Amino acid sequence: MRKIHYGWVIVASASFIFATNALSIYSFGVFLTPLTQEFNWDRGELSAAFSAGILVAGFLSTITGRISDRYGPRGLVAIGAIAMAACFFLMSLVNSLWQVYLTWGVFLGLGIGCTVTPINATIPRWFSTKMGLAVAIPSAGFGVGSVLAPLLVQWLLTLFDWRQAFIVLAVIRLVIALPLTLLVRRDPRDIGIRPFGDRKSDADFSVDTSITGTSFTQAMKSRRFWFFALTHFGFGFCLQTIIVHTVPNAIDVGLTAVVAAGILSIVAGASILGMLSAGFVADRLGSTRLMSICLVVTTVALAWLIIAGDVWMFYLFAAVYGFFYGAVIPLWTLVSAELFGFKSLGSIFGTVILLGTIGGAIGTPMSGLIFDITGSYDIALIVAAGISMLTIVSSLLLRRYRQQISG
Repeated sequence: MRKIHYGWVIVASASFIFATNALSIYSFGVFLTPLTQEFNWDRGELSAAFSAGILVAGFLSTITGRISDRYGPRGLVAIGAIAMAACFFLMSLVNSLWQVYLTWGVFLGLGIGCTVTPINATIPRWFSTKMGLAVAIPSAGFGVGSVLAPLLVQWLLTLFDWRQAFIVLAVIRLVIALPLTLLVRRDPRDIGIRPFGDRKSDADFSVDTSITGTSFTQAMKSRRFWFFALTHFGFGFCLQTIIVHTVPNAIDVGLTAVVAAGILSIVAGASILGMLSAGFVADRLGSTRLMSICLVVTTVALAWLIIAGDVWMFYLFAAVYGFFYGAVIPLWTLVSAELFGFKSLGSIFGTVILLGTIGGAIGTPMSGLIFDITGSYDIALIVAAGISMLTIVSSLLLRRYRQQISG
């Protein structure tokens, strides 16, 4: 029997770790109702705790990316597994809103910030071929988790109260994610093997491809970094606007709450197919080119949403936008490696993630404010579509700076 390359072991481990990440991100909304009913908190002030956690994760990504570049991802991923389990467990004990902010802000931030960037910066080091597929599979794992998490939490709430449900989630996170951290390694040369698909001669085996590429300082001084960062900022702005405001927008135009919620479920489901498809296509077409194509389609979908009024129009939007937004997710890692190489991939990718997080943190409340002022999401969607058009321009400018990094 042919031996499985260890790179695929890391991919499989990352898929399950990312799936448990989704337990925190996609369960929060399910817990909103029982928490607000018990403590009489406003949904807005409670939801802000989640935003705080995501922002902390974004800022941490710039630090954990640099640590991963220097020392490897294993310790960070272990911290992330424990931190998220602690987040769930401590949530079972809260009685005050400040405790929710502290728990979700600090421990969710650690859980996401210590896993996403270190793992995404590690996987490309293990592959000379099939890199796109390797990066896409863990992203799809998160997508599967995002579909299952709300259903799992809702089922737990039918069996237990919300405090016990949080404890169960803590156990699930520890049992699945913590043992898998032992399998995560920084570089194939750490265990004396070549990257998957590496056909170089034995004389080249001593060459460490992890040190090839652009340093973080050099990247920050380059135009291609800032075009890339601008692309991620705009994408984050639009994506978070869609995730948060699509359901109320659909209800405002006359759809039932159940149908409106189903639109978001279609977006999540279609994103899984997009993530996996991007892995195959990127290996053949090139990551930077594919990203530009996906951004064109998502922009068209946003323009379509502006005029959507019937159910079928929302369903079409959800399927198209979900598929192509999902395709973009693994491309962030692949384009980072394609543009800058592996030397400082964690630091560069973490900084780009931060800027995307900031874009989302601006887009969501701005769209809500526009609705509060105008009583409609039309202008908010026009703004989002305009910003999405800017991401197309910045991604096309990136094509000028594309460079293939061997290894």
